[in-house]
Amino acid sequence: MKMKKSYIAFLIANSLLLFSCQMNKETDFETRIYPVHLHEVLKIKGSLKDYFINKGVTFSEKGYFAFDKDISRIFMTDSQANLNKFDSIIYKEPMLDHRVLIGGGVEIKGDGKKSSE
Repeated sequence: MKMKKSYIAFLIANSLLLFSCQMNKETDFETRIYPVHLHEVLKIKGSLKDYFINKGVTFSEKGYFAFDKDISRIFMTDSQANLNKFDSIIYKEPMLDHRVLIGGGVEIKGDGKKSSE
């Protein structure tokens, strides 16, 4: 399985957050990490995945969805189309921690060079 690795960096409050994203060439799956407010997630009845399924998100059978409450992050690996649908829903949710998303993200290619905008 060949993986293309890229990095996304955000500068927030003078702290650099670096997220690794991997693209699987065989499935065209990508991994995204979503910072969330734990207290908002805990208000949801039932599973978090079912919550998003009821909102219209489709999850691929070979995809991955997890919530880590210790660091208040949702991890999702899926097709670009499913991730885009998830984005369109979660960006409207009060659970998403927009403070972490503020500021321009800088994508750095696997060779360490900044991507052109």
